[in-house]
Amino acid sequence: MAAAHVCLGATLIRLGDYDRAIAAIGRAAAGRDIFEGPSIPVKLSETPGAVDRPAPLVGQHTDEILAELGYTGLARCALREQQII
Repeated sequence: MAAAHVCLGATLIRLGDYDRAIAAIGRAAAGRDIFEGPSIPVKLSETPGAVDRPAPLVGQHTDEILAELGYTGLARCALREQQII
């Protein structure tokens, strides 16, 4: 990786810190807290990265994705009734 000029290294985190981070993520997902995690790992001058919204909740975009794949509303309802989604 060094030959390709790729920055690579281990990330060490203490178990207690990990537990607190997971708890904070859970509170943020429930809308009870704001989670401040690590920043964008790579800083680019022309295309800077940003985290401007929280990660999606599980299933939050299922209907949109299935609709884009051609599933009708009735087909999505059938998948829900069968507990597939």
